[in-house]
Amino acid sequence: MVYYTEKVKEYANEMPDELRRIIYSLSNDLSIAVFLVLFKHGKQSQEHISNILDIPSCFIDTVELNLKDLQKSSLISSTLENGIYYYDITELGERVLNNLMKIVSQEG
Repeated sequence: MVYYTEKVKEYANEMPDELRRIIYSLSNDLSIAVFLVLFKHGKQSQEHISNILDIPSCFIDTVELNLKDLQKSSLISSTLENGIYYYDITELGERVLNNLMKIVSQEG
């Protein structure tokens, strides 16, 4: 159980909604893996992402939900080509990942 006080809400509300969406969209292993697949491999369809990650087709809805969350945070974008959606990392997504990696490498 999480205990919320007015002070907790006050501090939490200082974080901009855009940053909250980014943090939320990267809050599970699958979304992080999908994000990194796009970073490493470039534009991919949902099917190719699932294949790269060895995700069975019965979990396609879960992959789709993570793709939607990553899109809402503007870390990835999608384009429709010949009836198939392709996903790719955005400039914001690259900046976020590069800056996070830079911060971690500086702490070492």
